[in-house]
Amino acid sequence: STRKESSAASDVYKRQVEGDGAPLTEDMYPVLKVATFDFGSGEPLSDYASLPVQSTLAELQLPEPVHSGLLGTPSGSRIVLLPPATEAAQKPGSQQTPMYVIDVIGVEKNQAADGKPAENSIDFIEVSDGDDGSPQVKIAADAPKPAEQLISTVLQGDGPEVGAGDEVVVQYRGVLLDGTEFDSSWARGGVPTMFSTDGVVTGFADALVGQQVGSRVVTVFPPELGYGDQETGSIPADSHLVFVVDILAAYPKTTDQ
Repeated sequence: STRKESSAASDVYKRQVEGDGAPLTEDMYPVLKVATFDFGSGEPLSDYASLPVQSTLAELQLPEPVHSGLLGTPSGSRIVLLPPATEAAQKPGSQQTPMYVIDVIGVEKNQAADGKPAENSIDFIEVSDGDDGSPQVKIAADAPKPAEQLISTVLQGDGPEVGAGDEVVVQYRGVLLDGTEFDSSWARGGVPTMFSTDGVVTGFADALVGQQVGSRVVTVFPPELGYGDQETGSIPADSHLVFVVDILAAYPKTTDQ
């Protein structure tokens, strides 16, 4: 690990785990998992939780010492940051000095899976690359309605394996069997999104668990693995769903604070 001290004696930064990814820049869309603790007692002040992926480092509302500590930090790092004591903490009777523990991974806007091409085993779904690297989906007019879920890895990554309950960073495109798109991170500016695999419909989660980071996965699954007989937004009741998902990162459920 490395350690650096700023000109302020009370500003302590420690890179507890040294990442080997790209250093964070102001225009990067970082995935940050953050917990805060009271430096004196060690008691948690906040849960270990993810910050929104949809904001650049410059746009995130972070205290200045935290922002400065993150800037230039390699992706994959864990840092421990004790900012200079705030005015409130310096007042008589104040008992808490916040210490930040931050896990870092940088994600670029419009980032796509970078795995090696593999054969698509779902013959009625064609996936190609758009000009921006996003997957384009074409479904055959006579596409069947499979009774069981079909999963095909069309780009094979070599990163960590996604586990049940993991938090994953993905780009995705969701369409109905008639080709109608109902949701897409690419359509929202190409900004990745992050969620837990136990917080999405079963078919989506089952398509990701066991896959490796860097993969692009195509899946189609029946209504009972999606939204069943309920109409959800622009998804009609009893719909088969098709997803193409690029897996950019995964945080194990068992990650310790």
